Amino acid sequence: MKQTFIKCLKYLGLFRIIKILKRKIFYLSATGEAVQKEASEIALKANAFYSQFIEPGDICFDIGANIGDRTGYFLALGARVISVEPQTACVDELNFRYGKNKNVEIIKKALGAEKGMHTFYQCKESPNL
Repeated sequence: MKQTFIKCLKYLGLFRIIKILKRKIFYLSATGEAVQKEASEIALKANAFYSQFIEPGDICFDIGANIGDRTGYFLALGARVISVEPQTACVDELNFRYGKNKNVEIIKKALGAEKGMHTFYQCKESPNL
């Protein structure tokens, strides 16, 4: 029954949207003050580190962007960002976070030393790993 329901959602194009919303609702309900404080401290440290190299107007590449944490740090420093990520679930999250930001370009590709097609392995339990 569950698999049939999932197939229907995928057919209607709703499965990924529901997964993103589920993740957002869980994150918002599970995030406490301590977690928010820790996230703020991490962001401050990251911005202090990256500000040594990045100035407003610079172009930064976030290769293997995952869900875009570094993209956010680069944007906070006034950079334009090109985020490259091959995983669909992560690209959906990038689009959710930054899709309307004119200073971000999101590219759904994998990068490697050579041009070509390769097998891409992905964790089924947590596709953004």
